Amino acid sequence: MNINNKQKAKLFSPVIPGSSLTTNPETPHPWEQPPTFVNPEDAMKHIMSITFSDGALQHFIGLLRDGAPVLMITRTVVFAGFTKGLYTPDVAVLLYEPTAVMFIKLAEKLGIDPVLYPREHEDMDIDDEISYFQNVSPEVILQGRAEDMGIEEFMEEPSEENLLGVPNGNR
Repeated sequence: MNINNKQKAKLFSPVIPGSSLTTNPETPHPWEQPPTFVNPEDAMKHIMSITFSDGALQHFIGLLRDGAPVLMITRTVVFAGFTKGLYTPDVAVLLYEPTAVMFIKLAEKLGIDPVLYPREHEDMDIDDEISYFQNVSPEVILQGRAEDMGIEEFMEEPSEENLLGVPNGNR
């Protein structure tokens, strides 16, 4: 997919203040409706179930093997959920850390040294991020199921501890 400059400008141009007041109230944007998940734990379970489905899992493993920065993947996943109306912006902020930890643990389990930040993260702007993800080769997407890759424990029921190793009952 090749994005020209006009498409980029439209895609990343700021919203005109007050434009939400002029849209049809019968067809609101997904993020303008009540969210699907109000509890961060439920939203994280949803992210995990989507991430560890066979097609998505293979894609994320390919990105990690290609050296895609974990924080860029995390930001993309969490923001996509917000734009679909799955959770509010405050729940999205609470999801960044456990989502990043999930991808780091996945990479480590597969013997991949995870890249946390883009190598030149100070100089990377949105255009660089777009071109980075456009150039990720599709050949890195692995064939096979999770069980064949030795990561079947990610597919099991949640344990008594959360991703950070804290028992779920203690808050």
